[in-house]
Amino acid sequence: FPLAVITDEISQDLAVAAALVKEFGGSALEIRWVWEKGPHEFDANEVVRIKRIANDYGLRICGIASPFYKCTFGDSDEESQHLDILRRCIAVAHALETKLIRLFTFWQQPGTPPWVQIAEKFQGPLRLAEVEDVILGVENDPSTMGTNARQVAQFLSLINHPRVRSVWDPGNELWEGETR
Repeated sequence: FPLAVITDEISQDLAVAAALVKEFGGSALEIRWVWEKGPHEFDANEVVRIKRIANDYGLRICGIASPFYKCTFGDSDEESQHLDILRRCIAVAHALETKLIRLFTFWQQPGTPPWVQIAEKFQGPLRLAEVEDVILGVENDPSTMGTNARQVAQFLSLINHPRVRSVWDPGNELWEGETR
Protein backbone atom coordinates (compact mmCIF):
# COMPACT_ATOMS: atom_id res chain seq x y z
CA PHE A 1 0.00 0.00 0.00
CA PRO A 2 1.17 3.58 -0.57
CA LEU A 3 3.12 5.14 2.28
CA ALA A 4 2.13 8.67 3.31
CA VAL A 5 2.96 10.87 6.27
CA ILE A 6 1.29 13.75 8.08
CA THR A 7 4.12 16.15 7.40
CA ASP A 8 4.21 18.11 10.65
CA GLU A 9 4.88 14.89 12.55
CA ILE A 10 8.31 15.16 10.91
CA SER A 11 8.81 18.91 10.61
CA GLN A 12 7.03 22.24 10.14
CA ASP A 13 9.42 22.69 7.21
CA LEU A 14 7.66 20.92 4.36
CA ALA A 15 10.86 20.41 2.34
CA VAL A 16 12.48 18.59 5.28
CA ALA A 17 9.41 16.35 5.67
CA ALA A 18 9.18 15.69 1.93
CA ALA A 19 12.86 14.73 1.71
CA LEU A 20 12.46 12.21 4.53
CA VAL A 21 9.27 10.73 3.05
CA LYS A 22 11.04 10.32 -0.29
CA GLU A 23 14.13 8.81 1.37
CA PHE A 24 11.99 6.12 3.03
CA GLY A 25 10.06 5.28 -0.13
CA GLY A 26 6.89 7.20 0.60
CA SER A 27 4.64 8.44 -2.17
CA ALA A 28 2.39 11.05 -0.55
CA LEU A 29 2.07 13.83 2.00
CA GLU A 30 -0.89 14.68 4.20
CA ILE A 31 -0.94 18.36 5.06
CA ARG A 32 -1.82 19.45 8.60
CA TRP A 33 0.50 22.19 9.90
CA VAL A 34 3.15 23.74 7.66
CA TRP A 35 5.24 26.76 8.57
CA GLU A 36 3.25 27.11 11.82
CA LYS A 37 -0.06 27.40 9.93
CA GLY A 38 -3.02 25.07 9.59
CA PRO A 39 -4.43 24.31 6.13
CA HIS A 40 -7.34 26.70 6.67
CA GLU A 41 -4.82 29.54 7.18
CA PHE A 42 -2.74 29.09 4.00
CA ASP A 43 -2.74 31.89 1.48
CA ALA A 44 -2.60 31.25 -2.28
CA ASN A 45 1.19 31.62 -2.43
CA GLU A 46 1.68 29.06 0.35
CA VAL A 47 -0.58 26.58 -1.43
CA VAL A 48 1.46 27.01 -4.63
CA ARG A 49 4.66 26.54 -2.62
CA ILE A 50 3.29 23.34 -0.99
CA LYS A 51 2.39 21.94 -4.40
CA ARG A 52 5.79 22.86 -5.83
CA ILE A 53 7.66 21.18 -2.96
CA ALA A 54 5.57 18.01 -3.32
CA ASN A 55 6.21 17.98 -7.07
CA ASP A 56 9.94 18.60 -6.58
CA TYR A 57 10.12 15.40 -4.52
CA GLY A 58 7.79 13.42 -6.79
CA LEU A 59 5.13 13.17 -4.09
CA ARG A 60 1.40 13.71 -4.24
CA ILE A 61 -0.82 15.26 -1.60
CA CYS A 62 -3.14 12.51 -0.30
CA GLY A 63 -5.19 14.56 2.14
CA ILE A 64 -5.79 17.63 4.23
CA ALA A 65 -5.73 17.05 8.00
CA SER A 66 -8.12 19.77 9.08
CA PRO A 67 -9.15 20.69 12.64
CA PHE A 68 -12.80 20.67 11.55
CA TYR A 69 -15.18 20.00 14.45
CA LYS A 70 -12.45 20.03 17.06
CA CYS A 71 -14.73 22.43 18.87
CA THR A 72 -17.41 22.41 21.54
CA PHE A 73 -20.60 20.61 20.56
CA GLY A 74 -23.57 22.97 20.85
CA ASP A 75 -21.52 26.19 20.69
CA SER A 76 -23.10 27.77 17.60
CA ASP A 77 -20.36 30.40 17.20
CA GLU A 78 -17.60 27.76 17.21
CA GLU A 79 -19.59 25.49 14.91
CA SER A 80 -20.08 28.36 12.44
CA GLN A 81 -16.34 29.15 12.52
CA HIS A 82 -15.61 25.49 11.85
CA LEU A 83 -17.85 25.43 8.79
CA ASP A 84 -15.68 28.27 7.45
CA ILE A 85 -12.59 26.19 8.31
CA LEU A 86 -14.03 23.29 6.32
CA ARG A 87 -14.76 25.53 3.31
CA ARG A 88 -11.19 26.87 3.33
CA CYS A 89 -9.77 23.35 3.68
CA ILE A 90 -11.85 22.19 0.72
CA ALA A 91 -10.44 25.04 -1.38
CA VAL A 92 -6.91 24.02 -0.37
CA ALA A 93 -7.71 20.37 -1.15
CA HIS A 94 -8.88 21.31 -4.65
CA ALA A 95 -5.75 23.40 -5.25
CA LEU A 96 -3.56 20.50 -4.09
CA GLU A 97 -5.55 17.94 -6.12
CA THR A 98 -6.78 15.78 -3.26
CA LYS A 99 -10.26 14.75 -2.17
CA LEU A 100 -9.70 13.60 1.43
CA ILE A 101 -10.32 15.98 4.33
CA ARG A 102 -9.72 14.62 7.81
CA LEU A 103 -12.09 15.83 10.53
CA PHE A 104 -13.45 15.05 13.98
CA THR A 105 -16.57 14.61 16.14
CA PHE A 106 -16.36 17.56 18.57
CA TRP A 107 -14.45 17.80 21.85
CA GLN A 108 -15.16 14.99 24.25
CA GLN A 109 -17.85 15.62 26.85
CA PRO A 110 -18.91 13.45 29.79
CA GLY A 111 -21.44 10.71 29.14
CA THR A 112 -22.54 8.90 26.02
CA PRO A 113 -21.90 10.92 22.87
CA PRO A 114 -25.14 12.32 21.41
CA TRP A 115 -24.54 10.64 18.05
CA VAL A 116 -27.95 11.51 16.57
CA GLN A 117 -27.42 15.22 17.29
CA ILE A 118 -23.81 15.06 16.04
CA ALA A 119 -25.08 13.40 12.84
CA GLU A 120 -27.47 16.34 12.42
CA LYS A 121 -24.49 18.73 12.67
CA PHE A 122 -22.86 16.80 9.81
CA GLN A 123 -25.75 17.36 7.37
CA GLY A 124 -24.43 20.73 6.14
CA PRO A 125 -20.87 19.42 5.74
CA LEU A 126 -22.26 16.39 3.88
CA ARG A 127 -24.07 18.59 1.38
CA LEU A 128 -20.89 20.61 0.96
CA ALA A 129 -18.87 17.40 0.41
CA GLU A 130 -21.31 16.31 -2.29
CA VAL A 131 -21.21 19.66 -4.11
CA GLU A 132 -17.42 19.97 -3.79
CA ASP A 133 -16.69 16.30 -4.59
CA VAL A 134 -14.61 15.57 -1.49
CA ILE A 135 -14.47 12.77 1.08
CA LEU A 136 -14.79 13.57 4.78
CA GLY A 137 -12.59 11.24 6.84
CA VAL A 138 -13.61 11.01 10.50
CA GLU A 139 -10.60 10.32 12.73
CA ASN A 140 -10.74 8.59 16.09
CA ASP A 141 -9.14 10.87 18.68
CA PRO A 142 -9.21 10.51 22.47
CA SER A 143 -9.86 14.25 22.87
CA THR A 144 -13.07 14.00 20.81
CA MET A 145 -16.36 12.15 21.18
CA GLY A 146 -15.22 9.58 18.63
CA THR A 147 -12.41 8.41 20.89
CA ASN A 148 -11.86 5.02 19.27
CA ALA A 149 -12.61 2.99 16.15
CA ARG A 150 -15.67 1.39 17.74
CA GLN A 151 -17.27 4.77 18.41
CA VAL A 152 -16.36 6.13 14.97
CA ALA A 153 -17.86 3.01 13.36
CA GLN A 154 -21.03 3.55 15.38
CA PHE A 155 -21.18 7.14 14.18
CA LEU A 156 -20.47 6.21 10.54
CA SER A 157 -23.23 3.60 10.56
CA LEU A 158 -25.62 6.32 11.71
CA ILE A 159 -24.41 8.75 9.00
CA ASN A 160 -24.33 6.01 6.31
CA HIS A 161 -23.15 8.32 3.55
CA PRO A 162 -20.68 7.55 0.74
CA ARG A 163 -18.89 10.88 1.29
CA VAL A 164 -17.95 9.99 4.89
CA ARG A 165 -15.30 7.44 5.78
CA SER A 166 -13.13 6.51 8.72
CA VAL A 167 -9.52 7.57 9.15
CA TRP A 168 -8.26 5.15 11.77
CA ASP A 169 -5.34 6.27 13.91
CA PRO A 170 -4.04 3.22 15.82
CA GLY A 171 -1.81 5.48 17.96
CA ASN A 172 -4.87 7.39 19.13
CA GLU A 173 -6.54 4.09 19.87
CA LEU A 174 -3.70 3.22 22.25
CA TRP A 175 -3.82 6.66 23.89
CA GLU A 176 -7.51 6.16 24.46
CA GLY A 177 -6.80 2.87 26.22
CA GLU A 178 -8.19 0.36 23.72
CA THR A 179 -6.31 -2.94 23.82
CA ARG A 180 -8.04 -4.67 20.92
